[in-house]
Amino acid sequence: MNTLLGFIPEPLVLPFSKILPSRKVPNGLSHTSKFKKILASIKAVGLIEPLSVAESNEEGQYILLDGHTRLSALRQLGFDKALCLVASDDESYTY
Repeated sequence: MNTLLGFIPEPLVLPFSKILPSRKVPNGLSHTSKFKKILASIKAVGLIEPLSVAESNEEGQYILLDGHTRLSALRQLGFDKALCLVASDDESYTY
């Protein structure tokens, strides 16, 4: 593995059951213009930017670092898995 990269080069397709959100999605998110734009974009061309995840301490589970809105949109559209970039270390994302 190349330690200079913040993410493992090969993305993974992960089922939503393996992705643990790192924060709560705000109430009313689905009514915002940002959410509606993301929803329309995914409908039109698919997911352009993969979700960013890191391996969890629980085997086979991943913590969602970035992409909470995209994950919500994918769920609303009936998807059950998503393309994800896996962080190669916990320094690649700032909280």
